[in-house]
Amino acid sequence: MSNKNIKITDNLIESLVGDLTPVSVLPHPLRRFVPFFIMAVVYLASAIIYFGIRSDAMDKFNDPTFLFEMSLVFSMALSAGLCAMWLCVPDMRGQQWIISVALSLFGVFTAWIGFQMMLKFSMPHIGMHRCYLNAIIFGAVPALAIIILSIRGKTTHPLLLSTMNTISMGGLGYIGLRLTCHADGIDHICCYHILPYILFGAVAGLLGRRIYRW
Repeated sequence: MSNKNIKITDNLIESLVGDLTPVSVLPHPLRRFVPFFIMAVVYLASAIIYFGIRSDAMDKFNDPTFLFEMSLVFSMALSAGLCAMWLCVPDMRGQQWIISVALSLFGVFTAWIGFQMMLKFSMPHIGMHRCYLNAIIFGAVPALAIIILSIRGKTTHPLLLSTMNTISMGGLGYIGLRLTCHADGIDHICCYHILPYILFGAVAGLLGRRIYRW
């Protein structure tokens, strides 16, 4: 190629990229997720200590059913948080299988709650309860942190990202509520431990495209 052609090519490239603003490369999703999750767990533990762990905690920790539930919800929150960080990358770095893991665990949890509702559920009188305030406190900081991290990414799936953020934040909040509230009835759990995060997810879904737009 002649010097003249090289100069023309250089000028063309310069005209195309001259007005572009330099950007930094988004860190690996795992590097973004680990600090967030550690912060969220530390915050959750601090909030549980502040409110006071339920007095029958030792009995509950010896209950296989309760341990299964807590392990399932923690795994669900962990996988959804990881999925959210990968969703911040337009092509998810080719790791779309992570979505299946998070949704599968969420499906198992939904089936678990549904099974308990089939066995025993009676609609309680819904009124202002301290669990509503606790749900907000348990979920507020993790929700804010994961939303800020998500906004810094460039997702092509805003609704799915909103869903994963809600599952992750809601899962952590649910654990906090179950470890501080003595009520184990499925009616109380559904109305006071799960409903607040369903409402948050509905709002997040409606605003997802606006929040996570490029």
